[in-house]
Amino acid sequence: MKILKRMLALTLAMTLSLSSFAYAATDAEIAAANQLNALDILKGRDNGDGTIDLALESTITRAEIATLVFRVTAQEGIEVPNLDTVTQKDIVGHWAEENIRKVIKLGYMKGYDTETYGPNDNITYQEVVTLMLRLVGEERNLTADWPIGQIERAKLIGLVKGETIVTPDKYAEKLTRGTVSLLLFDTMTLNTNVY
Repeated sequence: MKILKRMLALTLAMTLSLSSFAYAATDAEIAAANQLNALDILKGRDNGDGTIDLALESTITRAEIATLVFRVTAQEGIEVPNLDTVTQKDIVGHWAEENIRKVIKLGYMKGYDTETYGPNDNITYQEVVTLMLRLVGEERNLTADWPIGQIERAKLIGLVKGETIVTPDKYAEKLTRGTVSLLLFDTMTLNTNVY
């Protein structure tokens, strides 16, 4: 009986350890992230050996994506009037407060409500796809409510394709820096002549 319990415990431990293996970035995500890094859009941590860790397996927050938006649109550091009218209280004193205020004021992103933005919350697929549509001015002619309409529009114009297309049960999942890199790079290279 003791042997059976030990074998069961060992099997359970192995199963748990195998199920917690980290996500590994795909080749396409790595290529996109490297391009964004070369453009000084996606930054990483210097490993001290001449390499940069872009942490592609890590999730990405709403604050981080707000900062990426301004790097990708070459608007980092620009003046946006009336930033003090942004009412989300949870961004006050946050390291990305200015960029968050800007993405809200320019209409790229929204808070959860008038008082909450959730800067440290992980961003989801449906939020990123909506953001990317707004960046290219394509959040129009939607055929359904959020997020279905935005995701369908993104598919139509080729913003999401291949490995960036997910099933509806994954729309609210947190995204990794690798997946966001691929979506962002695809947005930057998108030909938006589809109407």
